[in-house]
Amino acid sequence: MPNQMCDSLDIMSRCLINNPASLVHWQKLYISQLAESGSLLQYINSNWSQLQNIDSPLFRDTIQAFQDYNLSISHKEEAALCLDACSDILDRLARKNTTGFYWKTWSLVLLLGIGAVVTCDVQANQTFHKSHIAAFLRDAGQYDRVCAIRDQVVSTCDQVQAWGHKNLPVYYETTARIAGPYAAKAIEVTKDVSEVVLAQASVLWDLLKVYVEQGRVYLEEQLPWLQESVGQAAEQAKTMTLNAYTTVSVKVNELIGQVDWVQVKEQLVVTLEQAKVVTMQYVDKLQQQINQLVK
Repeated sequence: MPNQMCDSLDIMSRCLINNPASLVHWQKLYISQLAESGSLLQYINSNWSQLQNIDSPLFRDTIQAFQDYNLSISHKEEAALCLDACSDILDRLARKNTTGFYWKTWSLVLLLGIGAVVTCDVQANQTFHKSHIAAFLRDAGQYDRVCAIRDQVVSTCDQVQAWGHKNLPVYYETTARIAGPYAAKAIEVTKDVSEVVLAQASVLWDLLKVYVEQGRVYLEEQLPWLQESVGQAAEQAKTMTLNAYTTVSVKVNELIGQVDWVQVKEQLVVTLEQAKVVTMQYVDKLQQQINQLVK
């Protein structure tokens, strides 16, 4: 990429960072200047470490709008560069979001921790009125308000409990009376279906036993012929093995008979004498080297 073009892309990128209104102008020119926009997107993606301050809600919406348009014209050659660059930038923005602080999780943990502290304080002082939390609320002027909220919550819970004890049995009886026949019918249908399935399975099992029996009878009818064939093959294998053993034994004996063991012994003695001479020469040289080192 020429230096002049890089400088131009860098200037436009800095404009997008310093002047958010330039994003609006880019949105208007994107369709008519698709190739040039692709070069700018590719430059932003390649230099993201230096241009990541460009991130803003308007920038995210702009890139997402560009990507939606790129998908609609993906058959065009000019859209390929824009499509890849927008995809990479959106991935970077998504990864950037995941590195934020987990406010919801830690808020829940903090709430549970406060509840545990309040519970331990009340249990240690036997009543909420004598607890340190109550003393702090009195000093802050919020004790009466907190007690009113507590009493309202307790009253609401009591009302819900009373409503449940009174109405839930009635609802249960009504539901059982209305849905009881349908439930019984469903159970009967389930039993009928299971009986049909078991009957079909029994029929299939009987057919399988018949086929197995027929196969057994067929094997018994063919068994004499199979036994005869296996016996012949075994006899042939035995004969071939004996013949091969005899042939190998003869060849080995011939080879052993042809070897002149006296010559072999003499050659072995000569070889050992040569090895002994060479070994003594190396020992003498080693001893001379040691003597020279000692001197």
